[in-house]
Amino acid sequence: MSFDEFLDQLPNLEKTRNFNVFKSYSLEKFESALKLLNLDRRFSKAKIPLRISVIGTNGKGSVSHFLSELAISSNLYKKVGLFTSPHLLHKEERIRLNAEKISIEKLNSLFRELSFYYEDLLSELSYFEIFTIMAFFYFQKENCDLEIYEAGLGGRFDSTKLAFSDILILTKISLDHSEILGKTEVDILKEKLAISSEYTRFLFYYNQENQELNEMISGYCKNKNIETFFFTKEFQDIDYLSYNLEFCKFIFNVIDPKFDSSVYKVKNGAPGRIEILKEEPLVVFDVAHNVSAIQYLLKSIQSKFYFHKLNVVFACLKDKDGEEMVKVFLSSPFIEKVYLYRSGEYLEIHLISEKIETISQDQLKELTQNSHLPLLVTGSFRLYDLIKRNFSG
Repeated sequence: MSFDEFLDQLPNLEKTRNFNVFKSYSLEKFESALKLLNLDRRFSKAKIPLRISVIGTNGKGSVSHFLSELAISSNLYKKVGLFTSPHLLHKEERIRLNAEKISIEKLNSLFRELSFYYEDLLSELSYFEIFTIMAFFYFQKENCDLEIYEAGLGGRFDSTKLAFSDILILTKISLDHSEILGKTEVDILKEKLAISSEYTRFLFYYNQENQELNEMISGYCKNKNIETFFFTKEFQDIDYLSYNLEFCKFIFNVIDPKFDSSVYKVKNGAPGRIEILKEEPLVVFDVAHNVSAIQYLLKSIQSKFYFHKLNVVFACLKDKDGEEMVKVFLSSPFIEKVYLYRSGEYLEIHLISEKIETISQDQLKELTQNSHLPLLVTGSFRLYDLIKRNFSG
């Protein structure tokens, strides 16, 4: 059985969005699998590299990407493993070694090695858990000296919790996945911080705007004997990618005195984050998919491009607060039109405004080819593949 065939049999919450399973979910099966496969840090005889976990609501992907890029360019780490989710185009994007995504051939080889004795055990896990195991196994075999794990939902039930990372990086906390993580930012932060363990030495974070959250972080870490480092730079007149890059440089300046942030550069931009997909007409894509992320995205777009006017293509999954996100666009003076992409997998939005127009896939293709204004496409990771296919014909 190939790895692809095996994956097709597993529950994948990214597709089903059936988050009710978390009512009875635990990491017990995943933990048992790690022990049997000698991948549990607490019992493994293998040398464990420096491990970093990136948690939060918004900004995890770009921060994880920049950490990897800076570590590679610094030459302070010979092998840098990066685990992220979800993917934009291909599942192999989730696991990278020195910025190169794992090949499907390598995934098949690793899977055959693991499943020869333990296929029944692996078949009891979820899609996300299997990819976490594959990352652990791959990075161990490659003798990585730095591993970076972007959390999924984050918190107590996230399989990346069992990386038992030395360092936690906390990004922006905001409302998302409230049916699982909690109805308030305080509840969500509690869940996110629960990914810490006895191995956690440092936590890096920046201003959460809600002062109660900053106090919670400080108090939690004090009780757990985790040393905190607060990034004091404010998010003003700068796009969120530039801000997150500065945050990552700050992190490396603390953890490695040999790191020189004035020298080391990021070779590749963060995929799907304010990414220019087309120059004429200009089409920009971003994965923002909650209200707070949309607000920061618009500030960033203005800071980066200085658009006078802009059109937006928007679609979001059915478990998102789509109407509130669209209201952010409607209240912006530099948004001329909001095109709501209509498809069965996306939320149907019923707001009425002269700024709103509903479009089909054919109309979307025409728009991305001939828009008279710059075009921002956002609201869901899944739109990325759709737009890419439009350009490829």
